[in-house]
Amino acid sequence: MGNKKRRFRVKKRTSATSKRPMTLYHGREQSLMRKTCQDSPELLAPAGTKDAFWAAIENGADAVYLGVSNLNARAAGRNFSIEETGRLIELAHLNDKKAFVALNCLVKESELGQVVKILAALNEFGADALIIQDLGVWSIARRFFPTLPLHASTLMTIHNEYGVRQAERMGFARAVLAREMTLEETLAVKKATQLDLEVFVHGALCFTYSGLCMFSSFSGGRSSTRGRCVQPCRRRFTWKTGTGSFFSMDDLCALDFLHDLKRIGIKSLKIEGRLRPAHYVAQVIKAYRMVLDANGNKIIDAIKEARELVREALGRPLCTGYLMSPRPRDAISPTRTANTGKFLGKIRKFSGKRLLVVGPAPPSPGDRLRLVFPKTDTQQGLNCIDVRVMKDGLFSVGIDKFPGSGGTGALLFKTDTTRSRFAGKKGVDGAPVQALVKRLGADTLKRIDKAAQAGASSAERLAQRLNRPPVPEQGNSRGGKRKRMRRATIFIKVKEIELLERLRHIEYQGLILEMTGDNCNRFMKGKPGWLRHRELIWALPPIIEQSNIARFQARLRALIANGHRNFQLSNIGHIALLRSCLDNPPKAEATVRTFGSYTLNLLNSQAVRAARRIGINYPQFTVETDFKNAKAAIKGHGLPVSITVYGFIPLFTSRMDHSTFSERMPVTSIRGEKYHWQRSWGTGLLLSEHPLSLLGYRKLLEDADFAAWIIDFSNWPRGWKFPRRPIKDIKALSRLARGRSFNFTGNLE
Repeated sequence: MGNKKRRFRVKKRTSATSKRPMTLYHGREQSLMRKTCQDSPELLAPAGTKDAFWAAIENGADAVYLGVSNLNARAAGRNFSIEETGRLIELAHLNDKKAFVALNCLVKESELGQVVKILAALNEFGADALIIQDLGVWSIARRFFPTLPLHASTLMTIHNEYGVRQAERMGFARAVLAREMTLEETLAVKKATQLDLEVFVHGALCFTYSGLCMFSSFSGGRSSTRGRCVQPCRRRFTWKTGTGSFFSMDDLCALDFLHDLKRIGIKSLKIEGRLRPAHYVAQVIKAYRMVLDANGNKIIDAIKEARELVREALGRPLCTGYLMSPRPRDAISPTRTANTGKFLGKIRKFSGKRLLVVGPAPPSPGDRLRLVFPKTDTQQGLNCIDVRVMKDGLFSVGIDKFPGSGGTGALLFKTDTTRSRFAGKKGVDGAPVQALVKRLGADTLKRIDKAAQAGASSAERLAQRLNRPPVPEQGNSRGGKRKRMRRATIFIKVKEIELLERLRHIEYQGLILEMTGDNCNRFMKGKPGWLRHRELIWALPPIIEQSNIARFQARLRALIANGHRNFQLSNIGHIALLRSCLDNPPKAEATVRTFGSYTLNLLNSQAVRAARRIGINYPQFTVETDFKNAKAAIKGHGLPVSITVYGFIPLFTSRMDHSTFSERMPVTSIRGEKYHWQRSWGTGLLLSEHPLSLLGYRKLLEDADFAAWIIDFSNWPRGWKFPRRPIKDIKALSRLARGRSFNFTGNLE
């Protein structure tokens, strides 16, 4: 931005991607006409298939990111084997491009050996960076492969300057910012750090903050933090008197803001889409390359041309996401279908493998099609065999399989095109992909295979070191296996202190109190007499927007000055935030005790150790875990770990708000499941009518050897009334509402 401070001015203009007016910063035409002195940021492209890899390379990407095995945030995609990954890394380097590998999912205890094997191979291959979410993966990489660059995934929910500062302190080479940040917030974060920042500029937007989605896991065990999301946000729900896709967001398009991000100093501009076809990747990368390379008075014309390219990419309708507003209500259109692709028409009749369609745009033979059935909220993929155009907007389409759902009224979309030379198993200039791989040469292929073998050999030795008994850690001076406690410590978490009167009969040893202004004022001078023999722990919310940092810093400093020393941290950025409030770190850090929240997403023993290493004295396991995984992670490691055993868990934690959202009425799924919407700490929460309840599985909890159980009353849905009479005991508590064991008694996928 130069040495002069520039205030953002607001100007109204109509975007070509939407008929609605959008807000632009500091005079779009004037600012884009100026030359910038910044180096052009990296254009980072998705490579979900080999065809998409070449589409990205050919159309101007500076780097690609790809998934290896099934341990990444797109486990449903066509991920690559270790050997294929090595070849693609080498091909990228031969074309003067960088190759990043995504291993950005939470890892179960049984998968740690596979992680070591992958890391060892990537280290041998010379991958340019590894994109990660799991603190256990971070710990393993830093311990055994210190020269392998690490990028903090957006699934770590880094959404303010202290999240970036903590990532920098942990040795990350780059942080991928949350997609929910505005342009102004991104500028503030960049001013506070020297760490390289990466920003999503195009593709799918999640309704919830990445890393905080529990919906898919809660409703069927397929975890979004493990890359198995079934996208319940794209489904249709009933709310008030209408039905719609209330949680399905349009795709992000930041073509108008590329040069603003360039001026801010963003290192990398990321395109989402490892599940998208090669045609999509080619169109989008070409469009963004065109705008990035334009300068002066050519920028405006380049943006107009680029918009036409992205329209033909067969994605969803486009919006500017959160770049201009923290509450972009125009990013959701509940009346539209949630799928990608170009709308072709409405099905008038099914007849065997033929569809009679009324619509404006017939497909071409070879196109990939999708049928959407609004009544059942289901979809089906098909291939177009032939097309017969009739009169009055009618056309007949021959398809390769019988439709799975009969009846008229289905909608037809085109999701990939036969006209793309990347469609099918073709690569650059129409050459088969296998022929392209042979360009590496026999010697190079042998070297890659030897590197994979060397990685596998070293992985076996490192896995043995990984499973050795841990050395004594802070808070566990005995080391080895922790002696089983006769009874776990019980904590109660509340937002409203008045609830404790109704919980007075439950024996609990600690109180976790949310750090609201009212609570801070009430307890600022210390604990009251009735809390004398109990721990008082102050809880920070998982999301603290950049504009609210000063407020929470003031509260933390005031609490610390008045003798409070216990804090529950819900995001890695809280570690750096708390550190900034101590007068003399690290000496003062020894006087503060930190407790983890389940939103830190710890799923394995290495992640628990890593949490202790970075400053969480008493970690908490994620509520997504199953019993088998939890027991394996804790057993034999001497790790005092807590778990939330009761509470209404936010399935969505979103910055979004919309005029159709109502806190007074539940939202109902097509299966009749009810959910409740409410706002807390400035974020929107979606709560199930059924709480998480493990209170009926006491023997399993004791067998897993959790050191502490947390009963969480910080959230409950509007439709659930807290009992007026005091609750007699834990058994009575478990009968308040029909609870779910989440994945604890099942299997987390």
